[in-house]
Amino acid sequence: RLSASSSSTMRAAFWWADRRRRDPDGAESSLKSYRDGIVEGGLLQDDSTANLSNLPAVFGVDRENPRLEIVLERQG
Repeated sequence: RLSASSSSTMRAAFWWADRRRRDPDGAESSLKSYRDGIVEGGLLQDDSTANLSNLPAVFGVDRENPRLEIVLERQG
């Protein structure tokens, strides 16, 4: 668990299997459960903006390996 004074940045990249149109706002809103899991898993004290900054999500296509990548980086 990071200390209460620690802050982190979260980056997410959505890699789709094809180029179908998707709702980027809906995809980003799905990250809420991942943020909650990061807190429940003890990596952050809470997911408030004081502790966690969210960078804009990246969207791309990878036909061979569709996935969601989440990177949590400690600041300072």
